[in-house]
Amino acid sequence: MLGESALCLALNRDTLNVRVGVLTPATAMGAALAGSLGAAGHTYEAARISPPGANGLSNTDRPGLATP
Repeated sequence: MLGESALCLALNRDTLNVRVGVLTPATAMGAALAGSLGAAGHTYEAARISPPGANGLSNTDRPGLATP
């Protein structure tokens, strides 16, 4: 992802939004980076995680989310 971000900045500079400051990769490169990552075979998925106690579940009922 770091390499694709660097290539996107170098090769697509004139198509990127002109903004200043500290930006996230999505804000700085948006669709250009998404296209580059997809072409390189990167895939991502998002999942919604309910807050603790929602739907009767606690953090201990969901592996990886237990709090000490």
